[in-house]
Amino acid sequence: MKKIAALIAVAALASPSWAQAPQSFQTSGTLVVVPASGEVRLANDEAVLTLMVEEQDKDKSAAASRVNQKMKQGVDIVKRQDPSAVLQTRGYYTYPVYPENQSPRAAGARLQPVGWRVGQYLDATTTSLATLPATVAAAQKVLAVNG
Repeated sequence: MKKIAALIAVAALASPSWAQAPQSFQTSGTLVVVPASGEVRLANDEAVLTLMVEEQDKDKSAAASRVNQKMKQGVDIVKRQDPSAVLQTRGYYTYPVYPENQSPRAAGARLQPVGWRVGQYLDATTTSLATLPATVAAAQKVLAVNG
């Protein structure tokens, strides 16, 4: 094991010289090139959980309000279950929902939305793997697991 560590150290120290211009080598004597690589296997020590909430309503502000409220509740639940988790909200979206069965419309007429879909994602990164199932179960009372 010490030999491998020594070889890796030598390779690391020699690596900046590879980026330099090619040098001429001595034509007499022996040239030894030792390529090396290393690998370390570790058990999982971190989990990333992606939760989401999505609401649909005819009123865009009502859907957005419910998403904001549920996301706050979800963040509070995850913080309470796993205080060491690193939380980040992302991907807030709002887009119109149009009717599935559309009748032909006049030229130039705009299609009117029948509702709005609003959603947001929450990423939770944790090293508390033992409590992760309980955290997920508690969060799923308000948020859905994504992916």
